[in-house]
Amino acid sequence: MAKHPGPLLLPICLLLCVLNSSCAGDEAVHVPQQRVDSTNKDALLPVVLWHGMGRSCCDQGMENLKTLIEDLGVPYVRSIEIGASLAEDVYKTYIGNVNEQVAQVCEELAADDRLADGVNAIGLSQGSQFLRAYIHRCNRPPVRAYISLGGQHQGVYGFPGCNPPGPLCMLARHLLSTGPYSTTVQ
Repeated sequence: MAKHPGPLLLPICLLLCVLNSSCAGDEAVHVPQQRVDSTNKDALLPVVLWHGMGRSCCDQGMENLKTLIEDLGVPYVRSIEIGASLAEDVYKTYIGNVNEQVAQVCEELAADDRLADGVNAIGLSQGSQFLRAYIHRCNRPPVRAYISLGGQHQGVYGFPGCNPPGPLCMLARHLLSTGPYSTTVQ
């Protein structure tokens, strides 16, 4: 049986976006665009990746994405890790102070000399929001192209892992849809 071509669409889109910064991402975030000559591998900017909830910087999926980008000739790919171990990195995607995490990443990226001339950034799921916070709060080194994959920039619906919807899930979904920023829900 022939394989469905759907799984190839994401890698193809990533390849095009990394090589052509004209797809600079989310309309709500102004990121200066920079034309890159994709035939000149020395002109390619490093890429910063920020994973989503329940993932780590270096799990198999993130490593595959990192390898895919490196295979394009990108000189340096940095996958953001929060914590001293992979387990802590995953844990902090659920429990952690996002403001502190973004401040930590601002400091770490600013101190990385390989990123000094700017980066292209790819955020997956909640990593998209965290990269957006990075762009708004510090953006040093500057993000030249920002790609948000599965980011919830226009809000959140539902509750991850809430299937089948039992009474607890239904309550959580109701609270999330009636007032995500209310004191009770927060």
